[in-house]
Amino acid sequence: MSEPTGLIPTSVEKGHRVVRRFIAARLVYGIACSFSYAGFQGILPFGAIGDGAAPDSIPCGHESALATIPSFIHQKSVQTKTPSKNGSLSSHRKGTSGKAVYALIACVLILSAITYYFTRPGQDVKEEPTLPEGTSPQVEVTSIAIYSDSGASETSVRALEAMFLWMNCSVALVDAGHINSLGLQGFDILCVPGGDMYQYSQDLSYRGKENIRGFVNGGGGYIGVCGGAYFASERVVWLGRQLPMTPLSLFPGTAEGPCDGIIPYPNYTVCRCNIVDHAHPITESEPEALWIAYCWGPLLRPNPGANVTVLGMYDAVNEPSFLAFEYGGGRVFLIGTHPEIEEDGDRDGTDWAEELDDRGSDWPFMRKVVLWLAG
Repeated sequence: MSEPTGLIPTSVEKGHRVVRRFIAARLVYGIACSFSYAGFQGILPFGAIGDGAAPDSIPCGHESALATIPSFIHQKSVQTKTPSKNGSLSSHRKGTSGKAVYALIACVLILSAITYYFTRPGQDVKEEPTLPEGTSPQVEVTSIAIYSDSGASETSVRALEAMFLWMNCSVALVDAGHINSLGLQGFDILCVPGGDMYQYSQDLSYRGKENIRGFVNGGGGYIGVCGGAYFASERVVWLGRQLPMTPLSLFPGTAEGPCDGIIPYPNYTVCRCNIVDHAHPITESEPEALWIAYCWGPLLRPNPGANVTVLGMYDAVNEPSFLAFEYGGGRVFLIGTHPEIEEDGDRDGTDWAEELDDRGSDWPFMRKVVLWLAG
């Protein structure tokens, strides 16, 4: 799976830019003042401004420092005093040394080079850093809330947290009490993990559900994984009957499972999901199919005419396995499988399903999901 890049300049980098330009300005100012003072004191061959007399004080303003250069350019000679044959001091004009001209030109070129290096336009563009192996470049979104309360699978929560941290996102675990009373202010995405969707509907009050819907409608993102996908639907069918629960109803459709056509309940497996829409930003660079862990997840059936994009289909039953859609000003991604699980690896922080064959990590795919939700 190809991995997109999505780096942006941060406020810290902008601060570094300001510091670089301040340092460059002070360097130019300091060197110019030094040359100005040296000229006034007669240390350098181009002497002082005007009649060659040293000033009473060292010039410290930009005007005084920069005035040294034009005075030197227009001054053809400097006045010096040497002993005459009879021992008295006589004044005469001595031509300015050509070496001084070359020295000044060299200094100007050096100053120009320093200024360009610290303030060049390229400093305004952040280049992608070299990251340690196994680390994902940072995505634009940085604040993700994972629902973690009664009914939530500890395995799913732990693996989701590891996956989002791999993306360099900040992650917080929130419970029903937090959502019911405080909502999701300060977060960019809410992720509801695998688990008991009926329990979710009991613990999240009417106000809590309204807070989630308002969060997404106002521009937030929602990721529903397995149980979180069930919970987000208008109707939830479990083992052939509709559950008497109040779901979140973000998804205009029905979530029905588990599916014995994939594997008989209560077993689990790795299943093939065929990509059916390669025009969507999430799946445009994906291969023809993904192999993802399945554990009692839903078939996601949109209502007729619903404005929903089905992205993947379960190969075994040709039913929707993951989809995406907009909800007001926000976006929603639902998936019936478990892309957070690394079946034969331990970087997800769990040992669940390690006996299964992982035909490639699904984390890069989920990073595209996060980027789309944040777009």
